[in-house]
Amino acid sequence: MLTFNKTGSEDLLTSKEAAALSGYKLDYVDQLCHEKKIDCQMIGGQWHISKQSLLNHRLNSEMRSAPEAPADAGGRTKIVAKHRPTVELKSGPRGGRKTIHMIKVPLVREHFSGKKLARLHQAISEGSLQASKVLQGSVSHMPARDFWHKALSMMTAIALVFGSYYVFQSGFLAGQVKEMAQMSRETTSAAAGLTAEDLWTGANAVSDRAFDNILGGSNKISYIAHEAKQKIILGALTVKFAKDEISTDPFGFMLRAGYELVYDLERFGNRVKFIAYFSAGIMTMAAVGLWR
Repeated sequence: MLTFNKTGSEDLLTSKEAAALSGYKLDYVDQLCHEKKIDCQMIGGQWHISKQSLLNHRLNSEMRSAPEAPADAGGRTKIVAKHRPTVELKSGPRGGRKTIHMIKVPLVREHFSGKKLARLHQAISEGSLQASKVLQGSVSHMPARDFWHKALSMMTAIALVFGSYYVFQSGFLAGQVKEMAQMSRETTSAAAGLTAEDLWTGANAVSDRAFDNILGGSNKISYIAHEAKQKIILGALTVKFAKDEISTDPFGFMLRAGYELVYDLERFGNRVKFIAYFSAGIMTMAAVGLWR
């Protein structure tokens, strides 16, 4: 029950009486007096507030649905924005005000079914973004296809380096150079003994059987041409086989190559023959694919 103040008027209330009547904090009542938001006067170093003015102020505040000050007991929820609700909590009459901001998560239904999974997807995306900011952009986002492309290029480059070293050490390149030089000399020697009739017959031949019917040096030309053709075809098939095997099963290719290196050097040499023919071009493509 309210008591009369020193002036003997029931219309004027002290700060404590005004706080008890309105439910506001004492500090907030003093603030209203300083800001002249209610009718009051200073008497004897203490604020005396008009009861009617205080009640009108409280009524207007409740009608605006946004109280300018919290009550002593309980908590109130104030909606600041349409998509950003704010909850204000209090720990006690003189405790500090705590504000919690809750961001509304959009419902994404592209790859998920259900609101909870959509929010989880959004949280993971935001967490990844925050992690990138913390690490100052040191985390690079690489698609899976680019990763496997670069990994395959790296393994190809490694296989080419070790294969090239093996071919060089085995003398395969030197042997091929000598064989090509010998073929050139034999071709020149055989061509010197051909007659005009032999050349005409050879030019009109359309199959290996026709070459076999040519007499003398023309048979040698046919044999050399056939061998050269077979070597070109073998080299092309070897390259295609190695390329397909590396592309489809790179780990199996490396394991089989290692096995043959230990137990079957001849097959291993055949496996890496494509390096002797195409090492420069393939290594260039691998380097471009690796650093692209």
